Amino acid sequence: MVSEDSIIKQHIDKIISVAKSRNIKLDENHAFDYFLVSLFKPFDLKITDENFYDSNFTDIEFCVTDNKDDGGIDFVIFDDSDTQKLIIGQSKNTNDLQPNKVVEELRKMKSTLNNFKSTSNLSIYNDNLKKALSEALDTFESESDINVEYYICTTAKIDNTTAIFKKISSDGQLDLTTDEVSIYSFNELAEELEHHYESKSTVDEYKFEIDEANNFLQYNSQKYKGAFANISSKSLINLYNSKANDGLFDLNIRNYFKSKGVDSGINHTLDKCRSDFWFLNNGLTIVCTDFSFSGKSLKVKNFSIVNGGQTTYLISTYKGNNHEEFFIPCKLVSNGEPIDDLSEVNARFFSQIAQATNTQKAISPRDLKSNSNEMISLQAHLLNKYRINLTIKKGTKKVDRNKFDIEIANDQFAQIMTSFVYQQPGKARSSKMSLFENEDYYKRVFRLKYLKDHNKSDFAADLIRFNNVYTKVLNSLKNNISKPVEADVLRNGRYMLMGLFGLLYTLVNNDYEVDELYQESGEGYFASNFVWGSFFAKEDYTEVEKTIEKLTRHLLRIAAEQYQMLFNEKLVSNTSNFTKKDTIYRDRIADSVLYHLGNKTTIGEDILEYSSFLKRY
Repeated sequence: MVSEDSIIKQHIDKIISVAKSRNIKLDENHAFDYFLVSLFKPFDLKITDENFYDSNFTDIEFCVTDNKDDGGIDFVIFDDSDTQKLIIGQSKNTNDLQPNKVVEELRKMKSTLNNFKSTSNLSIYNDNLKKALSEALDTFESESDINVEYYICTTAKIDNTTAIFKKISSDGQLDLTTDEVSIYSFNELAEELEHHYESKSTVDEYKFEIDEANNFLQYNSQKYKGAFANISSKSLINLYNSKANDGLFDLNIRNYFKSKGVDSGINHTLDKCRSDFWFLNNGLTIVCTDFSFSGKSLKVKNFSIVNGGQTTYLISTYKGNNHEEFFIPCKLVSNGEPIDDLSEVNARFFSQIAQATNTQKAISPRDLKSNSNEMISLQAHLLNKYRINLTIKKGTKKVDRNKFDIEIANDQFAQIMTSFVYQQPGKARSSKMSLFENEDYYKRVFRLKYLKDHNKSDFAADLIRFNNVYTKVLNSLKNNISKPVEADVLRNGRYMLMGLFGLLYTLVNNDYEVDELYQESGEGYFASNFVWGSFFAKEDYTEVEKTIEKLTRHLLRIAAEQYQMLFNEKLVSNTSNFTKKDTIYRDRIADSVLYHLGNKTTIGEDILEYSSFLKRY
């Protein structure tokens, strides 16, 4: 059971309290499911925010499937924050977790997933599971794209998961690799939660022990200096134990590296052949402001590990019986300048180091762009001119809260731009990483020369401000939609609605006539001729929130009607399928809105009236 004095217990108590305020009775076991969804699913608000559970309760509840006939699956999460993946999980609020029980649960979960993939025998499962898992699977463009991870989460304190993973690997019926399964014990869940709280950007200073006095290879250029040395495993473990949450990995493009199960290869080396570790591992790469050698000591200042996070974690948290000291190859790179104030040239250089050395595991396109010139300059511009904090990577040093009013991740910025401006909400929703990977998509969002064109930068700032208010409206509406079909469309239709707002923006500003857009076809109605400018820089958003809510209800009603027709015609299977296709958006949803506007129906007149807040000034 969950420890009474733990940080996890505080969150579970909060969940139970919020549920009670909504006339929902949750015991600790089910509240634990809600906590796990909150921990692993990306949300607009941080889990540390006071209003997190109030704002996201409905979305969290949707992901929890723990009940009779759940097929062994207690929660379902579609995670597209970095790379698209489906997380299906089992929670165990227990003091003990046996390998045989884990394998049994994994077999059940995999069998259930296979049934849903083939859409066979689904009547045996509860409604929550059918809705959550079907929608998640349908979000993937094709079955070959489905990346599944199985999570076993427990309140038990497990000292060594080796036996569990050995049992999983040896089970022929299960046929799963350790990379597909993650075991989260109580301590690991607590660590994961702590990562959501504030951290520093770099470690100030630390002394490593190396293998032999002055045994290092140094290489210098005009701007940078580097070295290669062999650091002691014991000194690395001591560093991790004292600084893991204090900037040790903040310049790593992955930042928080632990997401999969135990790396069996590294653990085998730690168990059986530590003397060979130097030959079998790529080692670490550290960027810093300075380093120096003295005898068997290596002093490093203002540093972060940009490659080797998983290696560091596995060495430092090893629970086996072999504690023999060994040495790890380590590359050091220094530019002699403060890392917190990197120039564009230096930022690009360190980004290149991180990219070039991170080749062992998949890196998201967003990660690769995190330190690009245009990303860093846009981040600084939005913060300094508009008090908007554009976050470009998870886990970086937090900006002083007094310096900004609004915070938005760069991937969500790409999504709202793609929806509002370029009229591709389906792509924004289901292919988020392509907005960074595809050069054309990336360029049209992040390489618009915002610093030279104030109309574009003013528009971008106002779109972010609008999205902030729009998010509040959506969170409020989630709990106030009476018709189930409209509630389902709302849950999956955030970017579809954002696209409609963009459509209305061009009309209220007379950039286009209704008839022009109604006849338009192809990708994006007006992408090539979009008119940029200020439209939402208001002092008081109270009244406009009410207007946006009224407008959203009308647009939602139109979209739900179109969904129902397509569903009845068996052209879509659920609202996830309905809202991920740009052809449906253009041909059915947007055209239906344009029909109401063109024919001046009662709904059309209301929509036009409620859209006045989108007018440029």
